Amino acid sequence: MIKKLISFVLLLCLSGSLCAEISVKSFRKLETDLDARLNESIKDQNGDLCAIIKVVTSQTGFTFDCGQIGIMKTVQKTGEIWVYVPFSTKRITIAHPVLGFLRDYMFPMSVEKATVYELILTTDKVVTIIEKNEMDTQWLLIDTDPIGADVYINDQPVGKTPYQNEFPIGKYTYRLQKDQYINDVGIVELKPGDQKQIIKSQLKPNYGTVQISSTPENGAKVSLNGIPTGKTTPCNLETVPAGDHTLKVSCDFYETTSQRITIIPGETKQVVINMNPAFSEVTLQSDPKADIYINGVFKANGTWQGRLTPAVYSFEAKLEKYSTASENKTIEIGIPVNITLKPKPRTGNLKIISTPFEATVKLNGELMGQTPVTLRKLITGDYTVELSRQGYLTKTETVTVNEGITNILNSTLTYSSSERPKPENPKPLNSAPVIKTITERTATITSNPTGATVTIDGIFVGKTPYNGVLTIGSHNLVLQQGMEKINKTITIEDGINTFINETFSNEQFIPQNSTSVRTSVLNKNNSTVQTQNVDGLKISNQTLQVKAEERKEKPKVTSQPIGETVVDYEKKIIGDSNLIKKEIELPSAEIPNMETCKKAEADAKANYKGKNSGAIWTAVITSILSPVVGIIPTLFLNASQPKEIDLNIPNSKLMTDQDYINCYKAKAYKIKKTKNWINYGIGSGIFTIIIFSLPGVTG
Repeated sequence: MIKKLISFVLLLCLSGSLCAEISVKSFRKLETDLDARLNESIKDQNGDLCAIIKVVTSQTGFTFDCGQIGIMKTVQKTGEIWVYVPFSTKRITIAHPVLGFLRDYMFPMSVEKATVYELILTTDKVVTIIEKNEMDTQWLLIDTDPIGADVYINDQPVGKTPYQNEFPIGKYTYRLQKDQYINDVGIVELKPGDQKQIIKSQLKPNYGTVQISSTPENGAKVSLNGIPTGKTTPCNLETVPAGDHTLKVSCDFYETTSQRITIIPGETKQVVINMNPAFSEVTLQSDPKADIYINGVFKANGTWQGRLTPAVYSFEAKLEKYSTASENKTIEIGIPVNITLKPKPRTGNLKIISTPFEATVKLNGELMGQTPVTLRKLITGDYTVELSRQGYLTKTETVTVNEGITNILNSTLTYSSSERPKPENPKPLNSAPVIKTITERTATITSNPTGATVTIDGIFVGKTPYNGVLTIGSHNLVLQQGMEKINKTITIEDGINTFINETFSNEQFIPQNSTSVRTSVLNKNNSTVQTQNVDGLKISNQTLQVKAEERKEKPKVTSQPIGETVVDYEKKIIGDSNLIKKEIELPSAEIPNMETCKKAEADAKANYKGKNSGAIWTAVITSILSPVVGIIPTLFLNASQPKEIDLNIPNSKLMTDQDYINCYKAKAYKIKKTKNWINYGIGSGIFTIIIFSLPGVTG
């Protein structure tokens, strides 16, 4: 009877359910549920995270439709159905083959992306049955530090912490699991009543920290288990899972190095990885300063220093107007390389000729002498040549010097309008002779003997014989030959070629076949009328005597006063051939500076040690052979001055003072001779002792 009653009641409930409409009991947002964001998330067709509508129902077999926006996925879960919908979904239609339809249910709130909502679905009949058969349940709350741990109840995944849900009364196993942390497992018992079961778990890390550095240099890239970390040494790798790992560091110019490590949970491990170099230190220089290239790639100008890996390299130094200097070199690990590249200039010669000659030449503003002149080994390129001469317009030209050839510049100067010679007026017969004015300022300086140094206005200009151009006016002239100096003031007159000759001895003669000299020719009034080339010069202490040779050329003017000499434009002498005398005063040789001489002698005494004087050989030869034989090398060695390389002069600046040099050398020569004679005496004494020590000599 009781079974029939129960069957009737169930049939009545089922009949009620079939007739009932589907309804929504409640719809709410689950603020703490992260399934749509972390655990069970999926994306819609636009790549956005879907919202999850958890439809709570005890029935199965439902279908869902959201219209054109669509439903991404439906998952049947225990006691509920998860419906994945795109965010901004407005409504849903629920259908069941038995229970019927719930069409276009409008959500009471906006559906947001990656958010979980709860929709409790029921019918009148079902609700009645549930109320009559409600079971005893209890809340289970689980929280972890850190949060986000996976929660397993009876080995079934139920969510992530923080987790809260209602379970039937009873015992359950739980497991809290999170990457890089040790699992927390246990048993929890849910009891009836108001007491909620709360589990708080402090998860223990299952990782360690690695502090990495590299030697001999830091800055190496770090990989862990073959995956780049994006860090360079020195660095810290945190949250490295416990266990065995492979560290690898790589750095330019070093071998890639790997090392195995083992991490214990909670450990901070220090690791130092030694890298082997795979390079050589290379220093490149250029002389002169030039652009430096390595394998055709520009690196620096003048000097480059860096590292190169083993290989064969091409080093080049490039400089405009220079030939490229190059060198190929094999670079080996650990062997330093120093290379100096020397580009050679591309040069040519420049021959400069002018009409008239003896024009002053300036090349790019630098005085280069007088025409004609050949300038050798000029770097190729364009130069500015300036030609100037008294009475002519200065001329500037640009010339190009090409490599390997002699380039020629032939230039004609133009008279200055202010100094152009005026045409001569016809001269009547028997008129007085006219002396033509030549605008010249050439100075010729000679000495007897030749080779004296010439200093003009404190500037060394060369040695005698010297020929140059001086400005009109007074100049200080210093000639020096050995210890002797001649210091005088000379005057350069407009239109006159000045000749100066000086002697450094009481009386010397110039051979008759020597080059003619130039001096002043005087008239009977003892006034200078012209400078002249003459032959047969004889210099005595106080008198300069000049005798003019008879010329084959006939004089251009035949009527002139007796004793007077006239010079024509070609500088030919006409007139008589009598002896013409001019009294001059020749300055005596200057006395060397005594203070300088004393210093030089003191320096020589302190610094000259008689190096390579031969004194030792003098003593050896004399002591072995005899004093008679030893006198020969002694005299031979004393006949020569000490070599300059052996003088050991303490201050190179003093070598420009001729007085100092001469006195130093004289003192060194005395020291050398004294040392040789002393060693000769020592050798003689040793020879005598040996002779008298022989048996039978004294007996």
